[in-house]
Amino acid sequence: MKEVLGNLIAQFREYYKSLPPIKRNSLMIVSFLSVISVLAVVLMLSKADYEVLLSNVNPDQLPRVIAELQKKNIPFKLKDNGKTILIPESLLPSTQMAIMSELGGSNIGTMGFELFAKQDFGVTSYAQRVTFQRALQGELMRSINTIEAVKQSKVILALPAKKTFLEEGGKPTASVVVELYPKRHLSEDQVRGITYLVSSAVEG
Repeated sequence: MKEVLGNLIAQFREYYKSLPPIKRNSLMIVSFLSVISVLAVVLMLSKADYEVLLSNVNPDQLPRVIAELQKKNIPFKLKDNGKTILIPESLLPSTQMAIMSELGGSNIGTMGFELFAKQDFGVTSYAQRVTFQRALQGELMRSINTIEAVKQSKVILALPAKKTFLEEGGKPTASVVVELYPKRHLSEDQVRGITYLVSSAVEG
């Protein structure tokens, strides 16, 4: 291996020496820009905002989730002794859908939806609950729309207001309508993934 690498370096040096000055400069500029581009991508990924993909991860399922993320070349971080998995925010919708399609029935943990857990919309005003519901519907549609066969989707949630401990609240429900591109269809795994994704976002 070292000999092959040494031969390649020697050949490149000979090739570089044979080039006229103008082409040498051009090659150096292109090489420099390529290195800068790679470093920029690495830097962007390292500084990306990470959001919760899964929390309360089952220890038995953690290796499966990690293997799936590695297979898809998705960077991730572990918190809370491996109970919480975070990924770059920009990759969240597509990864949520992919993980639920592959592993959704394995009690892997609780899907993040961290943006919607930062406030308690339970016993608050009607306007706040409507805002929360619309935001959650939009996030679910964004994840479902990452499936290649899906042209657009519509998610409608019915989230009854939380009652006091003396009252019983109604159970939340959800309906999903998916429009596909012509001659495309959803696999059984994708249908199951959508089901798990929506049910994981709705308590009850």
